[in-house]
Amino acid sequence: MPVRASRLASMVLSATLVCGAMAGFGGAAIASASSAPSPKLAKFIPADYRVTKVKDMDLDGSRVPEEVVTAIGPVSSSELAPSLVLVLAWDSYVKRWTSVYDTLHQPSWQTTTQIGKGPGLVGGNDAGPEVRAIYDQRDGRADLLYWLNSIEGNSSYLIVGVVHFQNQIATQTLSFSQAFGHIEQMDQPSKATIGAAVIGDKPHQSIKVTLPWLTSDDSESQGARIYYLTFAAQRKDEGSFIQTYDNQSYAGVGLSTDVSSHPSTVEYVDPNSPSNGVLKIGDVVEGVVGSTLRSTTYLLGPKVIEEVALDQPGQIVKLSIIRNGQPMTVSLKLAQWPIDQPSDFVTTSTGTYYLM
Repeated sequence: MPVRASRLASMVLSATLVCGAMAGFGGAAIASASSAPSPKLAKFIPADYRVTKVKDMDLDGSRVPEEVVTAIGPVSSSELAPSLVLVLAWDSYVKRWTSVYDTLHQPSWQTTTQIGKGPGLVGGNDAGPEVRAIYDQRDGRADLLYWLNSIEGNSSYLIVGVVHFQNQIATQTLSFSQAFGHIEQMDQPSKATIGAAVIGDKPHQSIKVTLPWLTSDDSESQGARIYYLTFAAQRKDEGSFIQTYDNQSYAGVGLSTDVSSHPSTVEYVDPNSPSNGVLKIGDVVEGVVGSTLRSTTYLLGPKVIEEVALDQPGQIVKLSIIRNGQPMTVSLKLAQWPIDQPSDFVTTSTGTYYLM
């Protein structure tokens, strides 16, 4: 989103930051679950934090489950509170619980105004982050998924993290955040829930992230429609996540970013896109024939970007263009947004352009 938040998104895959310490000598716990006492949370959570959830999880496939705790901190004058995700593991050798992952001790990776605030800011009465186990590995082992809709100023951010726990060490393996606008004002209204979900069957489960599509022409306001993307663990590198799907539609052209240029001129054509052989550099794109776009409020660039976004990959769109001074109509079949194209803009030797 133009600077599309998704694409502005701070997406850090396969993070190298190790967020835990050894809780035992090398490997799996050897005590049974019944021999591990309940952890004393007051030892691990600040006194001014309120615990919202405590869940037993077995992330490493051992006989002793880990405890995943979520909490929110003191409420500020703006009625917002920092949040927390904590993973505790039982050390069967020294007979004690150890904190192996704590977002309060993590460098901030989401938004610059939330440095040191854990995963993100929430309302004072909110339940804090959601947590789920993703069974994506052999031998019953899993990863920890957490997410929340964080608040920053007039915007909201979906913040998603995955923690891999193995050999008593916890590692942040996926960090994703994206701003989203006003879902109630979307061009195609939807009741979809903004957030993350675990999909698929064990041991090949993955993550589905649902968000409004804030296109590059309307990055500050309302989404064109709901879209989703998926992340999955790499089979050859357990604990490392990659994006595997994105159902934003893609025409494959770069349009001039001159905000006074409505319609807009084609400045770039992706040779591997549906536009190759259909549109040419210099074509002036006036819009989608028969577009159902309801609102052009706050559009920063050519509205044809928003018009194309309303259609799904695989659909055929007719574009009204002017070529060499002559009006004409061309048709193309939209593709899915390329996984290797993480931006709403394309930069060439001649400049930077809106990508559609």
